[in-house]
Amino acid sequence: EGLVARADTAGGVKMTINGLDLRARNIYNGQLNANMVAKGTLTAPELSGELRFSRGTAFVQQQQTSPDEAPSQQAKSGTLSTKQDSRGVLAGILERAAPANDPHQVE
Repeated sequence: EGLVARADTAGGVKMTINGLDLRARNIYNGQLNANMVAKGTLTAPELSGELRFSRGTAFVQQQQTSPDEAPSQQAKSGTLSTKQDSRGVLAGILERAAPANDPHQVE
């Protein structure tokens, strides 16, 4: 039947990330520091905690003003920090950052 591991996760799974070099093509290049708690299920995750993006560049795409106009991209530098509760936000960011043919991408 396979190996099954059980743990008490009633309070969620706590994660700490310190100084992770993050490279999300056409989205962000820089460092990530995080203190997060993951609850819920794999299909409906509930994430809360703090993410801090620093020492990097975020690529912001401007909206098109007309359907014929190609979107332009600008690089913005600075620090982004948030402490809001969110559901599935990180999963959505990672999904958009994954290459189209990435075998590790979850659909």
